[in-house]
Amino acid sequence: MSATDAAANMLEQEMMAQLYEKMTMACHKRCIDTKYKEEHLNKGETVCIDRCVAKYLETHQTLGAILSKTTMENQKEIHNLQKSMNN
Repeated sequence: MSATDAAANMLEQEMMAQLYEKMTMACHKRCIDTKYKEEHLNKGETVCIDRCVAKYLETHQTLGAILSKTTMENQKEIHNLQKSMNN
């Protein structure tokens, strides 16, 4: 594995850890009462967490796809500009 691949893998792991941390905090804040009354999650909390996680991940995936598309378009424009400047 090259140094570039190792750095990319490490960056991806860090990003996934940040995603998980932010998702956990957001869904916990939204779905679980701060005054714990029971040892386990009740049905309403479980359903809320399931929906929250699903929406969070769907949004993350959608934004990632938009960002990737925009990045590719920008790279094409840069390549075309460089090509036209060299001619």
